[in-house]
Amino acid sequence: TFGSLSLTEITAPMIEKFKQKRLEGKTFYKRKRNPATVNRELCVLSKIFSLAFDAELIDSNPCRRVRKFRTDTRRTRYLTFDEEARLFEKLEGQEWVQRIVTMAINTGMRQGEIFDLTWFDVDLSRGLLHVRVSKNGKDRFVPINQTVRRMLEGLPRISEYVFPSPKTEGRLIDVKFRFDKAKREAGIRDFRFHDLRHTAATRMADGGADAF
Repeated sequence: TFGSLSLTEITAPMIEKFKQKRLEGKTFYKRKRNPATVNRELCVLSKIFSLAFDAELIDSNPCRRVRKFRTDTRRTRYLTFDEEARLFEKLEGQEWVQRIVTMAINTGMRQGEIFDLTWFDVDLSRGLLHVRVSKNGKDRFVPINQTVRRMLEGLPRISEYVFPSPKTEGRLIDVKFRFDKAKREAGIRDFRFHDLRHTAATRMADGGADAF
């Protein structure tokens, strides 16, 4: 969009036009683009201008004059036990994905936190997982239950990562394709991987735990 322009040539009206165009366009999978996605793109663009301003390459950040879309980020979607059974049935033969889903449901960890988890961060003697630099920028410790303990104790340590890529044995990048495919085949609608975190929170609350 802005590749042929210098930073000083990009104005707030241009960015506003970019914002509207992105919202009206379709995603790679021909779906309607979420306003929150456009807002994240605006944040990246704004960061570029902020760095340029700090380097005294421009006089102001034009993104500051462009309002983000209003979004309702509240979601109460969680996986029922019946949906969980159907999902795992469709993930049969994809044990590595099953393990990641199990981890998310039982710990409430985010997808990136699960992918980043190394064996160095696993303390089975204390029943804790060390999440380094979480989304809020701070480390935290996550307790594990018996389901997670049994799974971890049975995993082969073929990599420094607890859940490595089955192809490279390095850090896993994504499970979206296989997760979404199993989800569709299981007839589970309006559900994202992040909702597994909501599932964990709901079940923990039902069990009497404090919200995290």
